[in-house]
Amino acid sequence: MAAAIARAVAGDGVRIESAGVGAISGADATPEAREAVRRMGIEMGEHASRPLTRQLIEEADEIVCMTPDHVLGVLELDPEARGKTTTLAGEPIPDPIGMPLEHYIRTARTLRALIQRRMQEAQL
Repeated sequence: MAAAIARAVAGDGVRIESAGVGAISGADATPEAREAVRRMGIEMGEHASRPLTRQLIEEADEIVCMTPDHVLGVLELDPEARGKTTTLAGEPIPDPIGMPLEHYIRTARTLRALIQRRMQEAQL
């Protein structure tokens, strides 16, 4: 959801990728995630999960994680990524996986607000 929302907020000219420190390759977004962003007027399009790799880390200008544990996972793969890896918020953003649609909607709204604020601060 975060990548789809960030793409919509950023518009053209900013490349946004999604990968997970514990992701299984090739999984589709849940129907609830698709519906939550659709209600914001955003279509996820094609999505397949993929694990984070050292190559993706090296190619990234910035790596934004949902939790401090995700940051640690990035740094385990590449300790040199410390200066470009952060969390989106000061507190962990819980994954709504397995929860009802309402949890996905709340998470999507939270993500949108945090992403908009971050992009405004970065002047994107």
